[in-house]
Amino acid sequence: SGRPTASGTIAIDRARDVAWVVSPDADVVTRVLLAGPSVDVEIPVGRRPRSVAVGPDGRAWVTCEDDATVWSIDATQGASSAAIVRLPRASRPHGIALDPGGAVAYVALSGTGELAKVDVATARVVGRLPLGPTARAVAVSADGARVLVTRFVSPEGRGEVWDVDAARFQLARVIALPMDPGPD
Repeated sequence: SGRPTASGTIAIDRARDVAWVVSPDADVVTRVLLAGPSVDVEIPVGRRPRSVAVGPDGRAWVTCEDDATVWSIDATQGASSAAIVRLPRASRPHGIALDPGGAVAYVALSGTGELAKVDVATARVVGRLPLGPTARAVAVSADGARVLVTRFVSPEGRGEVWDVDAARFQLARVIALPMDPGPD
């Protein structure tokens, strides 16, 4: 069992003492040396990068919302490969998280309301699970058994989180979050 993983605009790679940061306005991902801290390299990726995740091998995976791609960056080279995963047009990939072992990447497709399952070794989509509108952030439990996906715009009166059984790749339940009347 590893550590839980989660999508975000910043991913820390403690083994290599670097951080990866997406810049949606500049269409780049930046590698920052934490010892400095200082910018190591800025790498151009697809249009409007939204989230970055780092696998155990140090490879950074970046979702690019406007061109429906997932990019892979080789940490040893500091250079980006071609957009290796092409997703359906207008699927608007947002959050990405790898399972703790680094074998599977889960990508929230905000435009189509799905969760995509990507085999990291082959860079192929091996499953798409319909969830509902505006899927955004992704988290994977430490044992890799559960994938939690947030809903950006939920029904009135409550928030929602989808709880996915990773082994079966099916929706296990919808977690209803009580409304918080504030103050903000």
